[in-house]
Amino acid sequence: MIKRCVFCGNFPIVKTKEHIIPQWLIKLTGNPHRQAYFGKIIREDNLEEIHIPFSKFTFPSCKHCNEGFKELEGKSKVVVTDLLKEKPLDHCDINLLLTWLDKVRIGLWLGSLYYKNPFGIEPNFYISQGAFQRDRALFIYKLKDNKSRINFTGMEGYAFQIIPNCFTLIINNYAFLNLASHHLLSKGLGLPYPREPEYIIGSGGLSQFEKGTEKINYPLIEKSFDSKCKEFYQAVICSEYGYRENYLKMISSDFMKKIFINRESGIGQMFYYDNKQLIPYPKQKTLAWIPEPKLMDFKNFFKFIAIQTYEFQNDFLRKNVKTFDPKKQYKFDSDRNMALKFNNLLIKKIRAYNR
Repeated sequence: MIKRCVFCGNFPIVKTKEHIIPQWLIKLTGNPHRQAYFGKIIREDNLEEIHIPFSKFTFPSCKHCNEGFKELEGKSKVVVTDLLKEKPLDHCDINLLLTWLDKVRIGLWLGSLYYKNPFGIEPNFYISQGAFQRDRALFIYKLKDNKSRINFTGMEGYAFQIIPNCFTLIINNYAFLNLASHHLLSKGLGLPYPREPEYIIGSGGLSQFEKGTEKINYPLIEKSFDSKCKEFYQAVICSEYGYRENYLKMISSDFMKKIFINRESGIGQMFYYDNKQLIPYPKQKTLAWIPEPKLMDFKNFFKFIAIQTYEFQNDFLRKNVKTFDPKKQYKFDSDRNMALKFNNLLIKKIRAYNR
Protein backbone atom coordinates (compact mmCIF):
# COMPACT_ATOMS: atom_id res chain seq x y z
CA MET A 1 0.00 0.00 0.00
CA ILE A 2 1.29 3.47 -0.88
CA LYS A 3 2.27 5.38 2.24
CA ARG A 4 0.11 8.46 2.37
CA CYS A 5 -0.38 10.86 5.30
CA VAL A 6 -2.20 8.91 8.04
CA PHE A 7 -4.24 12.00 8.87
CA CYS A 8 -5.50 13.33 5.50
CA GLY A 9 -4.57 10.58 2.99
CA ASN A 10 -2.62 12.93 0.70
CA PHE A 11 1.02 12.60 -0.25
CA PRO A 12 2.94 14.70 2.31
CA ILE A 13 4.65 17.77 0.87
CA VAL A 14 6.60 18.42 4.04
CA LYS A 15 6.86 14.95 5.59
CA THR A 16 7.01 14.17 9.31
CA LYS A 17 6.61 10.95 11.28
CA GLU A 18 3.52 10.14 13.35
CA HIS A 19 3.77 7.74 16.29
CA ILE A 20 0.44 5.86 16.25
CA ILE A 21 1.12 4.86 19.85
CA PRO A 22 2.25 8.29 21.14
CA GLN A 23 5.74 8.70 22.57
CA TRP A 24 4.45 10.06 25.87
CA LEU A 25 2.44 6.87 26.43
CA ILE A 26 5.34 4.62 25.43
CA LYS A 27 7.66 6.38 27.91
CA LEU A 28 4.95 6.40 30.60
CA THR A 29 4.61 2.62 30.48
CA GLY A 30 8.20 1.38 30.09
CA ASN A 31 11.26 1.31 27.84
CA PRO A 32 10.45 3.33 24.69
CA HIS A 33 12.62 0.98 22.58
CA ARG A 34 10.94 -2.26 23.70
CA GLN A 35 9.46 -4.57 21.09
CA ALA A 36 5.73 -4.58 20.42
CA TYR A 37 3.74 -7.41 18.83
CA PHE A 38 1.59 -6.39 15.87
CA GLY A 39 0.11 -9.71 14.75
CA LYS A 40 1.15 -12.14 12.00
CA ILE A 41 1.84 -11.94 8.29
CA ILE A 42 2.12 -14.66 5.65
CA ARG A 43 5.49 -14.54 3.84
CA GLU A 44 6.53 -17.28 1.41
CA ASP A 45 3.89 -19.67 2.79
CA ASN A 46 5.13 -19.15 6.36
CA LEU A 47 3.29 -17.42 9.20
CA GLU A 48 5.66 -14.74 10.48
CA GLU A 49 5.09 -12.67 13.62
CA ILE A 50 5.52 -8.91 13.37
CA HIS A 51 7.61 -7.43 16.18
CA ILE A 52 8.55 -3.75 15.93
CA PRO A 53 10.08 -1.41 18.55
CA PHE A 54 7.43 1.02 19.74
CA SER A 55 9.81 3.89 18.98
CA LYS A 56 9.96 2.86 15.30
CA PHE A 57 6.23 2.23 14.80
CA THR A 58 5.84 5.46 12.82
CA PHE A 59 4.09 6.45 9.61
CA PRO A 60 4.19 9.37 7.17
CA SER A 61 2.21 12.48 7.92
CA CYS A 62 2.01 16.02 6.63
CA LYS A 63 3.74 18.47 8.93
CA HIS A 64 0.58 20.61 8.89
CA CYS A 65 -1.65 17.64 9.86
CA ASN A 66 0.72 16.47 12.58
CA GLU A 67 0.84 19.90 14.15
CA GLY A 68 -2.96 20.16 13.87
CA PHE A 69 -3.41 17.04 16.01
CA LYS A 70 -0.89 18.13 18.67
CA GLU A 71 -3.61 19.86 20.69
CA LEU A 72 -5.71 16.67 20.80
CA GLU A 73 -2.65 14.63 21.78
CA GLY A 74 -1.65 17.11 24.51
CA LYS A 75 -5.12 17.19 26.05
CA SER A 76 -5.45 13.40 25.74
CA LYS A 77 -2.19 12.93 27.61
CA VAL A 78 -3.65 14.84 30.57
CA VAL A 79 -6.87 12.79 30.53
CA VAL A 80 -5.14 9.41 30.23
CA THR A 81 -2.61 10.31 32.93
CA ASP A 82 -5.41 11.43 35.27
CA LEU A 83 -7.35 8.27 34.46
CA LEU A 84 -4.41 6.02 35.34
CA LYS A 85 -4.10 7.90 38.64
CA GLU A 86 -7.87 7.40 39.12
CA LYS A 87 -8.65 11.10 39.35
CA PRO A 88 -12.17 12.48 38.76
CA LEU A 89 -13.19 12.99 35.11
CA ASP A 90 -16.02 15.04 33.58
CA HIS A 91 -18.00 14.52 30.36
CA CYS A 92 -15.50 16.57 28.32
CA ASP A 93 -12.69 14.26 29.50
CA ILE A 94 -14.62 11.14 28.43
CA ASN A 95 -15.46 12.75 25.09
CA LEU A 96 -11.78 13.54 24.54
CA LEU A 97 -10.81 9.98 25.46
CA LEU A 98 -13.22 8.59 22.84
CA THR A 99 -11.86 10.96 20.16
CA TRP A 100 -8.28 9.96 21.01
CA LEU A 101 -9.26 6.27 20.76
CA ASP A 102 -10.75 7.03 17.32
CA LYS A 103 -7.35 8.39 16.31
CA VAL A 104 -5.44 5.40 17.71
CA ARG A 105 -7.84 2.80 16.27
CA ILE A 106 -7.80 4.26 12.76
CA GLY A 107 -4.04 4.80 12.95
CA LEU A 108 -3.46 1.16 13.95
CA TRP A 109 -5.71 0.07 11.08
CA LEU A 110 -3.73 2.09 8.55
CA GLY A 111 -0.48 0.89 10.13
CA SER A 112 -1.56 -2.74 9.89
CA LEU A 113 -2.22 -2.30 6.16
CA TYR A 114 1.34 -1.11 5.59
CA TYR A 115 2.76 -4.31 7.11
CA LYS A 116 0.21 -6.91 5.93
CA ASN A 117 -2.47 -6.35 3.34
CA PRO A 118 -3.56 -9.71 1.90
CA PHE A 119 -6.85 -8.29 0.57
CA GLY A 120 -5.22 -5.35 -1.23
CA ILE A 121 -7.29 -2.82 0.71
CA GLU A 122 -6.96 0.82 -0.33
CA PRO A 123 -8.36 2.99 2.49
CA ASN A 124 -11.24 5.30 1.60
CA PHE A 125 -10.79 7.32 4.79
CA TYR A 126 -7.97 8.37 7.10
CA ILE A 127 -7.80 9.73 10.64
CA SER A 128 -9.16 13.20 9.78
CA GLN A 129 -12.19 11.76 7.95
CA GLY A 130 -12.78 8.77 10.24
CA ALA A 131 -12.59 10.31 13.69
CA PHE A 132 -15.79 11.83 15.07
CA GLN A 133 -17.96 10.55 12.21
CA ARG A 134 -19.53 7.43 13.75
CA ASP A 135 -21.49 6.40 16.82
CA ARG A 136 -19.07 5.44 19.56
CA ALA A 137 -19.12 3.08 22.49
CA LEU A 138 -16.47 2.44 25.12
CA PHE A 139 -16.29 -0.30 27.75
CA ILE A 140 -13.66 0.29 30.44
CA TYR A 141 -12.44 -2.73 32.40
CA LYS A 142 -10.12 -2.63 35.37
CA LEU A 143 -7.63 -5.23 36.56
CA LYS A 144 -6.51 -5.27 40.18
CA ASP A 145 -2.88 -5.97 39.19
CA ASN A 146 -1.42 -2.56 38.32
CA LYS A 147 1.79 -2.95 36.31
CA SER A 148 3.18 -0.73 33.56
CA ARG A 149 2.23 -2.10 30.13
CA ILE A 150 0.73 -1.37 26.72
CA ASN A 151 -1.14 -4.12 24.91
CA PHE A 152 -3.74 -4.10 22.18
CA THR A 153 -5.91 -6.81 20.76
CA GLY A 154 -8.18 -7.13 17.75
CA MET A 155 -5.40 -6.79 15.15
CA GLU A 156 -4.28 -10.42 15.06
CA GLY A 157 -6.67 -11.59 12.35
CA TYR A 158 -8.03 -9.92 9.23
CA ALA A 159 -11.43 -8.77 10.51
CA PHE A 160 -9.97 -5.48 11.76
CA GLN A 161 -8.51 -4.77 8.32
CA ILE A 162 -11.84 -5.31 6.56
CA ILE A 163 -14.01 -3.38 9.04
CA PRO A 164 -11.88 -1.40 11.55
CA ASN A 165 -14.74 -0.84 13.99
CA CYS A 166 -13.47 -2.57 17.11
CA PHE A 167 -10.22 -2.94 19.04
CA THR A 168 -9.04 -2.94 22.65
CA LEU A 169 -6.16 -0.94 24.10
CA ILE A 170 -4.74 -1.99 27.47
CA ILE A 171 -2.76 0.56 29.49
CA ASN A 172 -1.40 -0.67 32.81
CA ASN A 173 -4.42 -2.15 34.62
CA TYR A 174 -7.13 -0.62 32.40
CA ALA A 175 -8.61 -2.05 29.20
CA PHE A 176 -10.50 0.18 26.75
CA LEU A 177 -12.74 -1.78 24.39
CA ASN A 178 -13.69 0.70 21.69
CA LEU A 179 -16.50 0.37 19.11
CA ALA A 180 -17.39 2.82 16.35
CA SER A 181 -19.85 2.42 13.49
CA HIS A 182 -22.53 4.32 11.59
CA HIS A 183 -25.86 4.15 13.49
CA LEU A 184 -24.46 1.69 16.00
CA LEU A 185 -26.66 3.23 18.73
CA SER A 186 -29.52 4.77 16.72
CA LYS A 187 -32.21 2.17 17.37
CA GLY A 188 -31.39 1.80 21.07
CA LEU A 189 -31.37 5.56 21.59
CA GLY A 190 -34.79 5.89 19.92
CA LEU A 191 -33.37 7.70 16.86
CA PRO A 192 -34.17 6.96 13.20
CA TYR A 193 -32.29 3.84 12.14
CA PRO A 194 -31.52 2.12 8.81
CA ARG A 195 -34.36 -0.03 7.52
CA GLU A 196 -31.82 -2.73 6.68
CA PRO A 197 -28.72 -2.92 8.91
CA GLU A 198 -25.78 -2.22 6.66
CA TYR A 199 -22.32 -0.72 6.53
CA ILE A 200 -21.17 1.38 3.62
CA ILE A 201 -18.04 0.69 1.61
CA GLY A 202 -17.25 3.02 -1.25
CA SER A 203 -19.38 5.94 -2.37
CA GLY A 204 -23.04 6.34 -1.58
CA GLY A 205 -25.12 6.61 1.53
CA LEU A 206 -28.04 5.31 3.48
CA SER A 207 -31.39 6.77 2.54
CA GLN A 208 -34.08 4.46 3.93
CA PHE A 209 -34.74 4.99 7.63
CA GLU A 210 -37.34 3.80 10.09
CA LYS A 211 -38.64 6.49 12.42
CA GLY A 212 -37.23 6.07 15.91
CA THR A 213 -39.34 5.51 19.01
CA GLU A 214 -37.79 8.55 20.76
CA LYS A 215 -37.39 6.37 23.83
CA ILE A 216 -34.07 5.07 25.12
CA ASN A 217 -34.10 1.28 25.21
CA TYR A 218 -31.20 -0.30 27.10
CA PRO A 219 -29.13 -2.27 26.13
CA LEU A 220 -28.17 -0.08 23.20
CA ILE A 221 -26.11 -2.82 21.55
CA GLU A 222 -27.63 -6.18 20.67
CA LYS A 223 -24.36 -8.06 21.20
CA SER A 224 -23.98 -9.27 24.78
CA PHE A 225 -20.78 -8.50 26.72
CA ASP A 226 -19.36 -8.85 30.21
CA SER A 227 -21.15 -6.22 32.30
CA LYS A 228 -18.39 -5.73 34.89
CA CYS A 229 -17.24 -2.56 33.20
CA LYS A 230 -18.20 1.08 32.80
CA GLU A 231 -20.18 1.67 29.62
CA PHE A 232 -20.11 4.91 27.63
CA TYR A 233 -22.18 5.74 24.53
CA GLN A 234 -22.28 8.71 22.16
CA ALA A 235 -24.33 9.14 18.99
CA VAL A 236 -22.55 10.95 16.13
CA ILE A 237 -24.54 11.60 12.97
CA CYS A 238 -22.18 11.34 10.01
CA SER A 239 -21.75 14.30 7.67
CA GLU A 240 -19.90 12.27 5.02
CA TYR A 241 -22.83 11.27 2.82
CA GLY A 242 -24.88 14.45 2.95
CA TYR A 243 -28.00 13.06 4.61
CA ARG A 244 -27.50 14.49 8.11
CA GLU A 245 -29.80 17.47 7.68
CA ASN A 246 -32.73 15.36 6.46
CA TYR A 247 -32.01 12.78 9.14
CA LEU A 248 -32.16 15.34 11.94
CA LYS A 249 -35.51 16.64 10.62
CA MET A 250 -37.00 13.25 11.55
CA ILE A 251 -36.35 13.91 15.26
CA SER A 252 -38.58 16.10 17.43
CA SER A 253 -36.95 19.19 18.93
CA ASP A 254 -37.58 18.01 22.51
CA PHE A 255 -35.93 14.63 21.93
CA MET A 256 -33.12 16.30 20.00
CA LYS A 257 -32.20 18.29 23.12
CA LYS A 258 -32.19 15.11 25.19
CA ILE A 259 -29.79 13.19 22.90
CA PHE A 260 -27.60 15.80 21.20
CA ILE A 261 -25.33 18.56 22.45
CA ASN A 262 -26.53 20.80 19.63
CA ARG A 263 -28.44 20.27 16.40
CA GLU A 264 -25.83 21.67 14.01
CA SER A 265 -23.00 19.36 14.98
CA GLY A 266 -24.90 16.08 15.11
CA ILE A 267 -22.78 15.21 18.14
CA GLY A 268 -24.56 13.43 20.95
CA GLN A 269 -24.50 13.69 24.71
CA MET A 270 -22.14 11.34 26.54
CA PHE A 271 -24.30 8.66 28.15
CA TYR A 272 -23.13 6.07 30.63
CA TYR A 273 -24.77 3.16 32.40
CA ASP A 274 -24.93 3.62 36.14
CA ASN A 275 -27.18 2.23 38.86
CA LYS A 276 -29.23 0.25 36.31
CA GLN A 277 -30.04 3.25 34.12
CA LEU A 278 -28.59 5.06 31.13
CA ILE A 279 -28.00 8.72 31.96
CA PRO A 280 -25.87 11.65 30.71
CA TYR A 281 -22.39 11.58 32.19
CA PRO A 282 -21.93 14.42 34.74
CA LYS A 283 -20.53 17.76 33.62
CA GLN A 284 -18.63 18.07 36.89
CA LYS A 285 -15.55 16.01 37.78
CA THR A 286 -16.49 12.66 39.31
CA LEU A 287 -15.12 9.18 40.01
CA ALA A 288 -18.23 7.60 38.48
CA TRP A 289 -16.16 6.35 35.52
CA ILE A 290 -14.15 3.82 37.59
CA PRO A 291 -15.31 0.19 37.20
CA GLU A 292 -15.02 -2.53 39.80
CA PRO A 293 -11.80 -4.53 39.28
CA LYS A 294 -11.91 -7.99 37.75
CA LEU A 295 -10.22 -10.45 40.11
CA MET A 296 -7.95 -12.42 37.78
CA ASP A 297 -4.30 -12.50 36.73
CA PHE A 298 -3.19 -10.60 33.64
CA LYS A 299 -2.97 -13.70 31.41
CA ASN A 300 -6.63 -14.56 32.02
CA PHE A 301 -7.63 -10.89 31.87
CA PHE A 302 -6.02 -10.58 28.43
CA LYS A 303 -7.69 -13.80 27.25
CA PHE A 304 -11.08 -12.50 28.41
CA ILE A 305 -10.59 -9.12 26.70
CA ALA A 306 -9.23 -10.65 23.47
CA ILE A 307 -12.14 -13.09 23.10
CA GLN A 308 -14.70 -10.35 23.72
CA THR A 309 -12.98 -8.10 21.14
CA TYR A 310 -12.92 -10.79 18.44
CA GLU A 311 -16.54 -11.71 19.14
CA PHE A 312 -17.56 -8.07 18.66
CA GLN A 313 -15.61 -8.02 15.37
CA ASN A 314 -17.45 -11.15 14.24
CA ASP A 315 -20.75 -9.46 15.03
CA PHE A 316 -19.81 -6.53 12.78
CA LEU A 317 -18.70 -8.89 10.00
CA ARG A 318 -21.99 -10.78 10.04
CA LYS A 319 -24.02 -7.63 9.35
CA ASN A 320 -25.32 -6.88 5.89
CA VAL A 321 -22.64 -4.94 3.99
CA LYS A 322 -23.39 -3.05 0.81
CA THR A 323 -20.59 -2.01 -1.55
CA PHE A 324 -22.60 -0.50 -4.47
CA ASP A 325 -20.55 -2.64 -6.90
CA PRO A 326 -21.40 -6.33 -7.64
CA LYS A 327 -17.76 -7.28 -8.29
CA LYS A 328 -16.59 -5.62 -5.09
CA GLN A 329 -19.50 -7.19 -3.24
CA TYR A 330 -18.42 -10.70 -4.30
CA LYS A 331 -14.82 -10.04 -3.25
CA PHE A 332 -15.88 -8.52 0.04
CA ASP A 333 -18.13 -11.47 0.88
CA SER A 334 -15.26 -13.86 0.14
CA ASP A 335 -12.78 -11.84 2.22
CA ARG A 336 -15.28 -11.55 5.04
CA ASN A 337 -15.81 -15.31 5.21
CA MET A 338 -12.04 -15.80 5.43
CA ALA A 339 -11.77 -13.20 8.21
CA LEU A 340 -14.59 -14.84 10.17
CA LYS A 341 -12.91 -18.25 9.95
CA PHE A 342 -9.61 -16.73 11.08
CA ASN A 343 -11.26 -14.97 14.03
CA ASN A 344 -13.08 -18.14 15.09
CA LEU A 345 -9.78 -20.03 15.02
CA LEU A 346 -8.19 -17.29 17.13
CA ILE A 347 -11.01 -17.48 19.69
CA LYS A 348 -10.66 -21.26 19.86
CA LYS A 349 -6.88 -20.97 20.25
CA ILE A 350 -7.14 -18.29 22.98
CA ARG A 351 -9.68 -20.32 24.95
CA ALA A 352 -7.44 -23.39 24.83
CA TYR A 353 -4.24 -21.55 25.75
CA ASN A 354 -2.85 -22.88 29.06
CA ARG A 355 -6.30 -23.90 30.18
